[in-house]
Amino acid sequence: MCRYNLHATFRWAVSGTPFQNRVGDLYALVRFLKLDPFSHYFCSQCDCKALNFGPFDARTRCIRCHHSRRSHWSYFRRYITRPITMNASSAEGRQSLQLLRKIFGNILLRRTKAEREQDVHLPPLVMETRYVRLEPSEQAFYDRLAQEYQDKVEQLAEEGMLEAKVSELLVLLMRLRQACNSGLLIKYSENKQGHRECELLRGIDSR
Repeated sequence: MCRYNLHATFRWAVSGTPFQNRVGDLYALVRFLKLDPFSHYFCSQCDCKALNFGPFDARTRCIRCHHSRRSHWSYFRRYITRPITMNASSAEGRQSLQLLRKIFGNILLRRTKAEREQDVHLPPLVMETRYVRLEPSEQAFYDRLAQEYQDKVEQLAEEGMLEAKVSELLVLLMRLRQACNSGLLIKYSENKQGHRECELLRGIDSR
């Protein structure tokens, strides 16, 4: 969330993989760029409009318009993500895909490796597989993590939730890869580290 709070007159973003698993992944770019109305939340009972969902008071009412939490909805989710996810081949789904193409067609500058090969002069890709033994403490940490994640996968399978939780499963695989590099990557992936990064960014932003 800290990147969204950066103050800027102009915004731009660079990405090699705008989305990996689902259309909803694109919302992070839309939200950062503040593409109105696609990045905003709206209220169905008034003209309340905000980049963030909430905040709400103890009675789950919006502190801006005082309408209920359920009255607020995401433009991107309602008109793009949900129709495409529910049925991309339906009339509504196709319309949402066209809208998505129109949005990114107006803001996206795409450069492929082939288009810039003569300018960049990239060396040929060399792939090499190396097998590295983990230290005993690293291996023990990895094994504990793998067992924990395996238990979670088995639980999701028993509940029939594997397909619905694909994105979460991919995160677990990413965590296992990170554990092979350093357990600190797992430790500092917690929310408290996110808050630390926000503090650092606020310091940069104030200069």
